[in-house]
Amino acid sequence: MLLRKSILAITLIGTSLAVSAQQPSISEIINRLSTLPAYQADVRLSVAMPQLPEDIRYDIQLQQAAAPSDTLMPIEYTIRWSTSTADKDIRGFSAYFSGHHYRFSGQRLQEYHAEADPSPFNTIESGRRSNKGVHRSAQFVDILPEEIAQKLQTMVSDSVYRVRFTADTIVGGEPMIAVTSIMSIGGQTAQEAEYLFDRQTLMPRRIELENNPGSISEQSLYVDYVKSSYEPVMPLSEQQLAEAYPDAFTRMRQSDFRIENLVGTQLPAFALPTITGERFSREASDRLASPTVIALLDIDAGFSPDVVNDLRQASEMLPFQPRIIYAFLDNHIDRIEAITGPQRLGEEILVNAAPLIRDCGAANLPSLVFVAPSGQVEDIIVGYNKDLPDSVIQKMTAIASRK
Repeated sequence: MLLRKSILAITLIGTSLAVSAQQPSISEIINRLSTLPAYQADVRLSVAMPQLPEDIRYDIQLQQAAAPSDTLMPIEYTIRWSTSTADKDIRGFSAYFSGHHYRFSGQRLQEYHAEADPSPFNTIESGRRSNKGVHRSAQFVDILPEEIAQKLQTMVSDSVYRVRFTADTIVGGEPMIAVTSIMSIGGQTAQEAEYLFDRQTLMPRRIELENNPGSISEQSLYVDYVKSSYEPVMPLSEQQLAEAYPDAFTRMRQSDFRIENLVGTQLPAFALPTITGERFSREASDRLASPTVIALLDIDAGFSPDVVNDLRQASEMLPFQPRIIYAFLDNHIDRIEAITGPQRLGEEILVNAAPLIRDCGAANLPSLVFVAPSGQVEDIIVGYNKDLPDSVIQKMTAIASRK
């Protein structure tokens, strides 16, 4: 158990979080986080997974400013991040202001503008799952104070969470406020969380999240707010971003990127956990062994079982062995296995596929991406229809004939 046992060992309560009048309440923290005029912070974030030989570490600079008249999000923000691998340094950023969202991951600049197309900014509710708009689902947005406030509000109002609020505790010799929670879905623990806040400012100091504890897809996240300030920030603009990232805006820009724009380009690089607890990775320049179809799926959006069955039916009718990659937004192995059954020859079953879905610009699921052995995207199918097996056979045969 990676969260502090001294706190989590206390019996967790539901949403009964009253504290004495002399002590801050969780409502005060939510209000403080969501009403900041301006905020900047240096953050260190690390991700640990059992199948990785070492943690992935990021250095992040956050900046947010209040935008109360914006109906899509009450703040504007920039998030600059960097990380290092054995052979290279990777830098990127994301930004949102006034209905404009930009994200850059080192290879391609994606941008979305609500005036041209508001649909990517929509939040889609499906059961308990909420697929946030592009501006709220970009990498590291959830560690902004505004988004932490939204998360705390959800935790105290949703019965899947058991929450404990500790108004006065000592961590590392410093006075802190602690909010700990356990999220359970279907009787299984999906996440354990601990949020620590400064006792005086009510601002975040550290976050620990453990997703799917005890499972093969277990993931631990540690976020430390190293330095923060409340100095006013300049209003964001495209010109300001372009001056800060000239290379991204000149050589790597793809306006209004959506999944249809993938055709004729290289499949984005990705690294995702498999259903067996391993890691499946590819760079954008990597070749594929055979014509490949990537199914981007969301269990809660429907049609996932139909897509799996139809792809397998099409595969059996092709005169060659295609490769099929099922990339599920969900990370609950038992739910995915109930749909896919045992993995078959030529298949990969991936979980936690939100980064790939995001980088492909897939606003609607299911979506199918057809890729040539060169790694170039040749065709796209968005949505589900009853003629899917025939369509898959036609597209895969066409790709194979162009070898």
